[in-house]
Amino acid sequence: MKKYKPYIIGGICLLMVILYITCGSCKDHDPYWEGQYSILNAQLDKLKIEKEAEILTLVNQNEELNKEIGHATERIGTLESNVVTKDASLLNLEKEFTQLGDDKDAKISNLTEQVSIWKEKFTLAEKIISEKDVIIFSLTEKYNNQLKVSLDYKELYESVQGTNDLLQIGLGRANKQIVKLKVTNKIKNLACVVLGGIIAYKMVE
Repeated sequence: MKKYKPYIIGGICLLMVILYITCGSCKDHDPYWEGQYSILNAQLDKLKIEKEAEILTLVNQNEELNKEIGHATERIGTLESNVVTKDASLLNLEKEFTQLGDDKDAKISNLTEQVSIWKEKFTLAEKIISEKDVIIFSLTEKYNNQLKVSLDYKELYESVQGTNDLLQIGLGRANKQIVKLKVTNKIKNLACVVLGGIIAYKMVE
């Protein structure tokens, strides 16, 4: 029995090595990393839903603002056309005034008509200014909305980047685990061959 003792002890040691390697290579993945990735991924999904809804709302608002700018521009065009017509009328009245000679009543009538047209031009100018204010306000709102859209996309990009960075850490861990498994499998196979050889040798001895 004594002569078998070293082989028995050696076999037991090999079995213990195999068990140790097997248990070591079957450890669970890092639960902290997995938990962090799950949390970050869930937050990213929620953020995507929120930001995509907000971006859609802002884009729709800008489309409405574009329509308002278009309508205001058309109204300004009409008003400015009316101003041109008033200018032509004033020019005719001024020419006519110089031809009235000493006819005071005709001159008064002419000047009265000129004053009336100037009042109409003033009213048209006020309306043009008001429409331009609409355009300026709409452009400002469009700019602010576009800025918000840009910030939303930036926040989404940074969140995706953060998730990708964490994923890269996980892939690095997985690659190390794969290398470790390859090495431990080779050691286990070698240990099994040695143990099997010892057993076979003792059986035929």
